[in-house]
Amino acid sequence: MKRRFVAAVIIAIAAGNLGCMTLAKQGFKEMRGARGKTLEIHALNRETVAACRSVHVGEIVNEIGDWCPPDMVLGLQQSLPERLAELDEELGGGSPRLYVDLHIQYAQKGGGIRAVLGKDQYLVGRVYLRDDGGARVAELVTVAHSEAISTGDEDMGEAAAEAIADYVRDCRKPLDEDESEDEDD
Repeated sequence: MKRRFVAAVIIAIAAGNLGCMTLAKQGFKEMRGARGKTLEIHALNRETVAACRSVHVGEIVNEIGDWCPPDMVLGLQQSLPERLAELDEELGGGSPRLYVDLHIQYAQKGGGIRAVLGKDQYLVGRVYLRDDGGARVAELVTVAHSEAISTGDEDMGEAAAEAIADYVRDCRKPLDEDESEDEDD
C-alpha cells in the first residue's frame, strides 16, 4: 500500500507541474490498485450459505498452465485462506461448512512499460461453492482487474480472494437488507 501511495504522490506532483490529466488519472489508478468482483452464474442456495458456520478453501486449479503467472496463483493460495479465515472468525467456526473451489481460466499480465501503454491486468476464475456433502450451492465468476503500474501479480490474486470473501459475506445478509440496499442505489 505504501508503494502505491508513493507512486501516486509522485505522479500527482508531476501531473500538477505538467498540467497533464493523463498523469493525474494514472495517479488515481495507482491509489486504487487491483480490484475484484464476483458475478453469479447459477442461483445461490441462500439457506445453505446462511446456515454455514465456517468457510474453507477447497481446491485452487490453474486451468491455463503457463499462461497464468505463478505469482498470481501464489497470491491466491496465500490470500484466499487468509480472507476465509477472517470469515470463519465472524461465523464462529464448526459445521456445517462451505468450501470454495477456484479454477483460474484467464490471466493477463500487465506491468512495466506495457501498463503505461494501456495494458490492463486481469485474473478471471470460475468459483464453485460446495456444502459439506460436496454439492454445489453456487457457481460464480471472479474477476480481478488493475490498470495500476505498481500492481504485482500477488496483488491480483489478493483482489480476487477479497472479492470471493466479500461475496460470501454479503450472501449471509438477510434478504430484506439486500432489497433495501438495492432501493438506496
